[in-house]
Amino acid sequence: MDDSTKRELIQRYLTAYNHFDIAGMLAVLAQDVGFENYSHDLGLTRTYSTSR
Repeated sequence: MDDSTKRELIQRYLTAYNHFDIAGMLAVLAQDVGFENYSHDLGLTRTYSTSR
């Protein structure tokens, strides 16, 4: 993967993160990577790619 492609993927991830778009974040990651969020009030939430 060239540097330009890496930068594009990172930018897509950061844009999704800043928009609270978890599906968008997962779209640029490997299928076996999940997202976990711990909230004091809600506990632990886990989400994985739907393309498994």
